[in-house]
Amino acid sequence: MTVNDAKGNSFLSKEYYPLLLKFRPKVVRKSALYIIYLFVSIFISGSPSLIESSISYSPLVDSHLFEADLHNIKIDISSIQEINVVEKYTVRNIHNATLNSIGLWINQSLSNLVVQDINGSLTVENYQFTDATNLLKVYFRSELEYNETTTLNVLYSLTNSPIPEQGNAYYFFEFRSSVTYFTKEQTVEIRIPEKSSIHEEEGITSFFPLDSIPIAGKRVYLSWSFTDLDPYDNTFIFVRFDKPLGKQPIWPFVVGPCCGIIIGAFATIMIMRRRQRKVVKKMATVFLSDTQKTLLKLILENNGKILQKELCAKTGFTKSRVSRNITPLVEQKLVQRDKWGKNYILTLTENGKKVIE
Repeated sequence: MTVNDAKGNSFLSKEYYPLLLKFRPKVVRKSALYIIYLFVSIFISGSPSLIESSISYSPLVDSHLFEADLHNIKIDISSIQEINVVEKYTVRNIHNATLNSIGLWINQSLSNLVVQDINGSLTVENYQFTDATNLLKVYFRSELEYNETTTLNVLYSLTNSPIPEQGNAYYFFEFRSSVTYFTKEQTVEIRIPEKSSIHEEEGITSFFPLDSIPIAGKRVYLSWSFTDLDPYDNTFIFVRFDKPLGKQPIWPFVVGPCCGIIIGAFATIMIMRRRQRKVVKKMATVFLSDTQKTLLKLILENNGKILQKELCAKTGFTKSRVSRNITPLVEQKLVQRDKWGKNYILTLTENGKKVIE
């Protein structure tokens, strides 16, 4: 069964539709919330001046009240089922007036939320607009004077597990950092599970952004650093890591190891090829809409690689229409999407070529 939008455009079946919602650009959603809030404020008060009386309901309104000297993010993937995050903010009051609270966007599906300063837990109100859109109103322990700084630690657990790929052979984990205020420096660190390693395979990107070097140890970790980030200039990070090793059984190394390796490798190759043929065939005959087929053909005609904004120019489609049709193609590994400056570059994968040729 397919899903249609208001204009009758056909997308993937209902089982894939939540993925479209998950990857819808967050700026669009937040902008819509701001417009609704602005309209309600004007309707009630007759003047938009009352918007600034509450600094925490939308960073689109109050982003000029604070700036972040440092935003440090540490993501601890202890296991496939347990992912804990600590976000440390050092924020500065630039409003030329005392302030008693701050609004922070946390665009993750989370649980066990705690916000602390150096003296302990703080009072927090969580305005949860969607499962993965949280606006935190954090009350300071005491009023923050002009040009004064304070440090906040936001701790929570992610409820979304890494996505298994190729029959649980390795996992894909992504994290989108929400930049609420102008940020002078942002650092991100990801630690993968113990007895796991960064997945390396030809034709597959192991992690993004690419300017990181995995540091080996008891647990492998990667880190990135960004500077001078504007509000909503959000950073996108992902990593692929191998399945953590468990206790190895003894019998494969005692009874016929060579036969086991040969039979296992042959069976794995045959199963993977069979599944790949089924997936490609099903994608071509069932899941792809006419719009998605058109986009795949244009990428193929452009030597298999094109900027996403060029698709809008070539087809006349809106940015949102192109984005919501490209997202499921990326999820099904028909198209690879990588950040390219302020845009995305789209590359047709081998499976994508098989579907459209």
